[in-house]
Amino acid sequence: MPYFEVCEALAKYRQGQFVEAIDWAQKALKRSNVACLQAHACAVVAMAYWQLGEKAAAREMLAKGNALAPVTFPAREAARRPRSVAAWIIARISLDEATALVDTAAPQDK
Repeated sequence: MPYFEVCEALAKYRQGQFVEAIDWAQKALKRSNVACLQAHACAVVAMAYWQLGEKAAAREMLAKGNALAPVTFPAREAARRPRSVAAWIIARISLDEATALVDTAAPQDK
């Protein structure tokens, strides 16, 4: 169910339904302890918060997501659990999008 919820959150975000996106992503965060899934949800929440003008909350969620899915995937983890690489890639794509949104903001928004 959490995978569906984070997908629904991203769909709501893409439709401009930012409050609903946050609600769906929060459901995924509460129901899963999978780091990459949580990182993906954090990215969606961060982007939605940013669009709603909640800049500090957006930065906080982005930092949490980046901590859960670091920029470099650990090689030993890839060898142990090769399927986790795909989940990490999906999380990183969303986190990179969220980072670009926050980092390219006008100086007064930061």
